Amino acid sequence: MSSVPRPSVLLLATVMCVLGAYSPAAGAPFIWDDFQIVRDSPAVSNPGGLSDFFGSAFFSNLETEPGGRGYYRPITVLTWALDHAVHEANPSGYHLTNVFLHALNALLLVGLLRRVGVSALAANVGALLWALFPRLTEAVAWISGRTDVLAATWVLLALTLWRPDSWSRRALASAALLLGLLSKEVALAGVAALAVLELRAPQKSRGARVLSLLPLAAACSAYAVLRISAVRLSLQGSVIPPSRRATAALEALGRYAAGLVDAYRPDSQIGRLLAPNLAFIVLGGLVLVGLAFAIPRLWRRGLKDLELAGLAMTAVSLGLVLHLLPLSVNIVAADRFMYLPLLGLCLATARTLTEALARLRAPLRATVLAAFVASLGVATWIRTSDWTDEIDFWTKTYRQHPESNGAAVVELGNLYFRAGLYRHAIGVYQTYRDAGDANFGMIGNNLATALQSLGQYRAARQVLRQVLTVFPNTPKFHVSMAFAELSVANFDESRREFDEALRLLPGYPIARDMKRRLPKLEELEKNPPGDTKPELIQRAKHAIDMGRTRDAFKLLDRVLDQGGLPLREAEGALYYALRFADPRTTERVFRAYVEALERRPAPAAVVEAYRLRQESSQRLLALWPELGIKLPPF
Repeated sequence: MSSVPRPSVLLLATVMCVLGAYSPAAGAPFIWDDFQIVRDSPAVSNPGGLSDFFGSAFFSNLETEPGGRGYYRPITVLTWALDHAVHEANPSGYHLTNVFLHALNALLLVGLLRRVGVSALAANVGALLWALFPRLTEAVAWISGRTDVLAATWVLLALTLWRPDSWSRRALASAALLLGLLSKEVALAGVAALAVLELRAPQKSRGARVLSLLPLAAACSAYAVLRISAVRLSLQGSVIPPSRRATAALEALGRYAAGLVDAYRPDSQIGRLLAPNLAFIVLGGLVLVGLAFAIPRLWRRGLKDLELAGLAMTAVSLGLVLHLLPLSVNIVAADRFMYLPLLGLCLATARTLTEALARLRAPLRATVLAAFVASLGVATWIRTSDWTDEIDFWTKTYRQHPESNGAAVVELGNLYFRAGLYRHAIGVYQTYRDAGDANFGMIGNNLATALQSLGQYRAARQVLRQVLTVFPNTPKFHVSMAFAELSVANFDESRREFDEALRLLPGYPIARDMKRRLPKLEELEKNPPGDTKPELIQRAKHAIDMGRTRDAFKLLDRVLDQGGLPLREAEGALYYALRFADPRTTERVFRAYVEALERRPAPAAVVEAYRLRQESSQRLLALWPELGIKLPPF
């Protein structure tokens, strides 16, 4: 009697291991791009119809990226909209969807590995080794990483459905690949894999072989039509010059090879496109030479059709992220980009590895594999836990390599900014050195805003001039410059900057509204109110409109020195304090708000927002010494 559990028990064990390793994700918040493309996206929270999904770009922020990125992923956005319909703004539901999709992918992989020819036990172990690979946590534990997970689901489903002797199964497989392409462009790897299967299938004639590709061609054509109608075929936004593409490709290949070996140290942003790393370029070259020798040998070995499809999947999915295409990324490599390449590699090598391990004695083989799977599971659980706290995540990411991680500088600086710790935010922003890339633009913009919050108005203007020199066609930066000019009462310059923003983005709401208000602001600037409490409140509101937040809260301090605030003014003051004031001022304004309620209980949402902001500022101050960043002298 065999001691190996039944296949159904093995599948259940595989699912439970995956769900257990990723269980911390259930408590994770929105983080990073989640705010813009998921939580705050109208297409997710309030879709008007299918056109909201299929008629627009995936990542479209006309304020900062007027040219767009050329990404088109309507099915992924649709799944987020379905999550919102069930869970609304609770991120846990979105995370659980990611985890369940990943577990489903593991089960689909088990089925494909069985078709390759390995045993049920080996197939489940192989699927677990892939599913628990720690560098895949970025795709699974991050809501925005669903693009890779969902595209892989459709690719795996297509390979599962495909049969060489059934037109209906071919059509269903091609339809699945269409949905994959509409989830993320990397599903082109599935198109390549299915093409390999079609071309290797036994056919009676060349004509029959061509006809067998028709469903796949129809799926690709449908995708092209939908994409062209929404965002055109082009991709936009690469920051590297053509002369850097070859070395960037080799460096990326070297870094992915290193990531395959160094599985236990996941990273959110890997390498700097504007600062080539010779060691990884050399490693990438060696990997390329090794592949040139290995691929002919693999071919002569007589690989099965699914194994060849796996190799095609790996080659295409990896090729898409080697900077040969003008993708809008500021990093050399990313862990989430390994999701589909590793799937293909698992399909291609499972049978060979199983045969090699079969040479070991059963007890030793079982011990080694069990220890390996367990160690991967623990590492994945730990890394998934990192995603459950935004402050811990970005401070840890920043400490990994403070001078090379643009996203960490942006996000960590923004955390300090949102907590009202403006000097600290400026200190973080000033550590970034890669002038010219997209991170530099946003960091410079946010740095200028932080400087204005400290009353450093002329310094803010100088920073924004540098930003606009590099990014003259970004509407948001012109609006920021308009506010910087307002802060020093340069109304003519401010008007010109608002006009430029409107030229670049017609109908830009904030530019349109502020331009309309400029005459009134100019009149108040010439004839400021007096020093009575109502007049001080009016002056504080005017200072906020002029971009002088520090001056506004100084005026508010004077108001509070004279006594309390009416409830309406207290509510408005607290709203601005939670967004722009330092922790001390925020605490004082909150107390004034509570007093204005006259013993009525404060709304729970307001109390929670105040608590979280003050708690964040305390945590960030406590973590500051660990970052080793100098505070600016002012």
